[in-house]
Amino acid sequence: MKRDWRPAVRRTGLVLAVVIAVAVTFQAGRWSVGSATRATGIAGDATATAMTWTVENRSVGRSLSFTGKITPTTADGPTARASGVITSVLVGRSTSVKAGTPLYTVDLRPVHAGRGKVPAFRALSLGDEGADVRQLRGFLCAQGSPSVCGDSPLFDANLQSALMQWQRGAGLPADGTLQAGDILWFPTLPVRVRPTEALETGRNATPGDRPYRVDKGVPELELRVARDQAALIPVGAAVLVGDDQQAVVAGLGQVPAAAGDGAPGGEMLVRLARPASPEKQFCAVDTYCLRALGKDASVSVPIKVQTVPEQSGPAVPMAAIETDAAGQTSVLLVDGTRQEVSVVGSAGGIAVVTGLAVGATVAVPGPQAQK
Repeated sequence: MKRDWRPAVRRTGLVLAVVIAVAVTFQAGRWSVGSATRATGIAGDATATAMTWTVENRSVGRSLSFTGKITPTTADGPTARASGVITSVLVGRSTSVKAGTPLYTVDLRPVHAGRGKVPAFRALSLGDEGADVRQLRGFLCAQGSPSVCGDSPLFDANLQSALMQWQRGAGLPADGTLQAGDILWFPTLPVRVRPTEALETGRNATPGDRPYRVDKGVPELELRVARDQAALIPVGAAVLVGDDQQAVVAGLGQVPAAAGDGAPGGEMLVRLARPASPEKQFCAVDTYCLRALGKDASVSVPIKVQTVPEQSGPAVPMAAIETDAAGQTSVLLVDGTRQEVSVVGSAGGIAVVTGLAVGATVAVPGPQAQK
């Protein structure tokens, strides 16, 4: 009987195909492993897996941005004696006033600024005598009446004539009598004044009101930061106020506790100064704060604090820097040699170093993006 050899041939062919496939797969795996090693090896080191970084000049540093507030330092202004309804406010914003400036009107009668230390307490007319008369004499002398210049405390005919002349120009009845509310006496003039809540059209003016506060000294720049932010701010750090004003951190302190609460607040105060005058507060050195404040009750300004000083130079990723047991830092070049470097500044995972030339290529271990 004749045997059918075809099934055997088919089985043999299948075995050979399986053997050949296994052999090809094994060899392909060897090729793949060898290729991966060659692709990631640095200078023949088959165990290294690194990418490369080309050294270039960069600047690194770290800063925090805040908003500070410039506010005036003020004191109570003089007490007023006018009584009636405030019918208009002529100086209703922060501004500098001088002797003779009309400030506001009460029952349509204008109130003017005058320089003197004696507060108004009575009406003055012919025959009166006292320090307040002498004060009026000085006021009218400065307003352009030389005939009354002098130190006499007596309200005489010359003073009456000068007063009537001033009254006509000031919009007051020219009756030769100065009412107690006609002049608001400031100890010093000129001075910058800021209206208070007592000065409002339609409000009742009563004797004893203080319609203005006066600027005293220089404004203050206040910067409040959270406690965790304050921990990042070193004394002496460089600061930029506004667009171009240089400053330094002169100190940090606690925000005073709120009234009735003995516990310190959750913020810290950062004291700023000019670099050349660290012993003085920032606003005390020049007129920047006055200019920025202008006529406003307060003004906000951007402030940038350099918490990590900016450094520039050859830069590499921090991951490329290794430190040996002796504390020496170095990087691995792609030719397999090690180059000692010194870190002069770092931020955001990048370090500026000395000891490397721009254009050098270093190995960066780990999953770093290739430049």
